Amino acid sequence: MKKIIKFGFILFYTIIYGINSEILSDELKKLENLVSSHPETKSLSIQVLSKISDSNHSDVYPDPKIGIVYKNYPYNRELKRTPTDPNTPGMTGIEYSISQPIPFPGKKTNERKIKLAEVNEVKEESALKTSSFIEKFLNLKLNADIQEKRMIYLKEMSELYKSLGRVSGASYITGKTDFDTSNMYHLDSLMISEKAKEAEYTLAGINSDLAYYLPYLDSKEKMNLEQLFVELETDLEQVNRISPDFGEHPLVKLSNSIREKRIREKTRGDQDHYPDFEVFASYLKRKNIQYMFDGGYLGNYSIMDSTEYRGDLFSMGATMKIPVWSLSKNSDLQDQNRKKIQEAELFLEKTELLLQTEWKKNISLYYGIKERHSMLSGEHITILEKSLNSTKANYQAGKGNYEKIAKIKSEYLKAKIEMEELRGRQYSILITLGSLMGKYSQLFTDQLFNPNGENNANVSN
Repeated sequence: MKKIIKFGFILFYTIIYGINSEILSDELKKLENLVSSHPETKSLSIQVLSKISDSNHSDVYPDPKIGIVYKNYPYNRELKRTPTDPNTPGMTGIEYSISQPIPFPGKKTNERKIKLAEVNEVKEESALKTSSFIEKFLNLKLNADIQEKRMIYLKEMSELYKSLGRVSGASYITGKTDFDTSNMYHLDSLMISEKAKEAEYTLAGINSDLAYYLPYLDSKEKMNLEQLFVELETDLEQVNRISPDFGEHPLVKLSNSIREKRIREKTRGDQDHYPDFEVFASYLKRKNIQYMFDGGYLGNYSIMDSTEYRGDLFSMGATMKIPVWSLSKNSDLQDQNRKKIQEAELFLEKTELLLQTEWKKNISLYYGIKERHSMLSGEHITILEKSLNSTKANYQAGKGNYEKIAKIKSEYLKAKIEMEELRGRQYSILITLGSLMGKYSQLFTDQLFNPNGENNANVSN
């Protein structure tokens, strides 16, 4: 029987949690659509894809070189040559050559790895910028919601104090109240009305900022912040049960990419002093020259016999770069590269420490404000509501006065405003914790490397 009950509980939890997570994931899907369609984040994707294309070209082998040389032609002003010109050397002709540079083994592979580290560097920087983009958008949406409710409560309070002023004015005429009391209610109404107008202006400014984002959200579906916050809180509870691992956070991955790049750059510094090679081959098509022999004053000319090889020539060989001068300064270059690696390692250590510190600070603030909000929205509001209902009942029964009701209602509205402000602070910290958990940066990575997306790209080693 116990096994059946246990199985039923697990099945019920799985169904409920599965339905809930599907609904919540819809909110993240809306944010992902915003990331994939907004020009700011789309430009980040293009930067990454550009870097990927550059890295794919980084290990291309050097192109061969071809040459044509008119070789060993004697110089004179007329540049006139005949097969019988005795001034034409035997090595005169046209040489065709081809050569192929050969980098030292491993150089191109290392260059490719440097470019891949740069790709990861740009990708993680873009993920961080996307996270800030989403964080700012969510804070604007949250502040708009808080300011709107605050404005409504302040306007209600202003009207309440106006009513108190009118009632007090009537009491003053009958001599039941003094002028100062009536005047103070009018003054309170004006001050609260000013705060309501300030909230209205603030809300208008926030809505103007939101206009930067809203055209790229699906107008058919409204963003449900409460659902998103429930999902973030669920994830937060799961992560906070164990020590959070920031190994997948884009800031840590960025630091690792920088360190990897520095290590590869040190290797490149070593390889710069390794000998590069170049192989070549050439073919010399020699000019066909016949020399005439003068037999004497009678003009007995005849072709002189050739006593040397007069055919075409072929050459091949290799050259090698020798680091004679650059090697003398190698120690300075290596020292610089070692310092860069140490700097990158310290930056990684600092990043991990900073994330841990930010996490602990925000967790502490979040649960502290959440507790205050729970107390205010629970016992405090409940007591005020009961007191207000009781006073209204007494007033209707002719046992109370309107002024007492208005004062309790005023305290109730003040508590509601404070509750909204606490909610705003609580959820603003939750948004920051969502960023620390990598919830928003993952949206950039997902849409960039989505197999069904137009921005799909492959990075191969």
